Amino acid sequence: MVLIAAVLVAYFSSFDQLVTRTFGHVNIQTYTNDFRSTVYCGSGKILAGPTTTVANADAEIDCARECTRLVNCTGYNTESAPTSQRSSRTCQLTETPFSQNCSDLVDRPSWKFVYREPFCKRGGVLDYDTRICHCGTTGFTGQRCDRRAYDCSDVYDAHLHDEKQTIVQYIYPEGAKRPRVTLCQMVKGGTTIISNRVVDGDFDKSWDQYKTGFDNGNPKLTSYWIGFDTLYPLLNQPSLKRVYKLKIYILLNNNSKANLFFENFHVGSEASGNFTMTYSKMAPNVKWGDAMSSINGSQFSTRDKDHDSSPGKSCAQVMGGGWWYNDCTDASLHGLWNRMTWDTMLPALRNIGIKKVRMWLIPYK
Repeated sequence: MVLIAAVLVAYFSSFDQLVTRTFGHVNIQTYTNDFRSTVYCGSGKILAGPTTTVANADAEIDCARECTRLVNCTGYNTESAPTSQRSSRTCQLTETPFSQNCSDLVDRPSWKFVYREPFCKRGGVLDYDTRICHCGTTGFTGQRCDRRAYDCSDVYDAHLHDEKQTIVQYIYPEGAKRPRVTLCQMVKGGTTIISNRVVDGDFDKSWDQYKTGFDNGNPKLTSYWIGFDTLYPLLNQPSLKRVYKLKIYILLNNNSKANLFFENFHVGSEASGNFTMTYSKMAPNVKWGDAMSSINGSQFSTRDKDHDSSPGKSCAQVMGGGWWYNDCTDASLHGLWNRMTWDTMLPALRNIGIKKVRMWLIPYK
């Protein structure tokens, strides 16, 4: 018995340290923030079902503390006030689900039930080893899925991923109709990948596909486009007022590469001009030049919707992909592999061919 007691003391002592480090449960207010009263159901009500009794609790906060130690604890029954003969109270910890419906409760005079809000918000699933919630497709992040991921910088700020990782994450920009899966790179404060081209990637899609986005189920391994239904809200969030820089990475077949940066990148709405693209300036790059300058202010075109300035032909059909076209030969990074162009690069590079393209949004913060 002495050995068992010693083991339990060691366990709870180490758990207290884990809770303090992971959850930040260091005071009464933090404990009670996870618990809610059922006083709206009337007095003298408890939750029926199997319970684990903790006797001689010094205060009600001890009931909450003991419940917090159990991952599946949904709340506790306790005396509304200690009896006059003693100052301690009894806690009955329960794992019985509570739907916040008063019909779940039964009468027990002078007792009450206090329920525990799920540690993971919005249906997140707790990883028992890391004590971090997996937020799924909610578009939220943070240890408890309690922080909306307006873009990948919010995921970065949650400090849940290693530096330089590229992760698959759902983001939920202000104004977006629903969360959208994207690639987040955990560098420079968290960058949002809006386009990812891999070998043999197919970007010859319809207008509707470019609106909703496409990734064939795995944005890391297949061609990926975030979609204007997400990109436009992301770049136009009135409450956040975030401004973004566009980064374009180009890798040629001989492994020559470029990282090109475009300040104040912006995309307008479909109604105002078919997702017109603008930027203020490009960071100078003598070797590659600014092929985007000729399409700055251009509308987006696809094989079934032609908004380019080239008379008598559709650049999206000629090049084999949706893009902000002016003429068909200036800059096109969504065309067929043998038709992708960046016309301002040095002549020695132009016939080598483009092997990979990736585009990021980097917020100014």
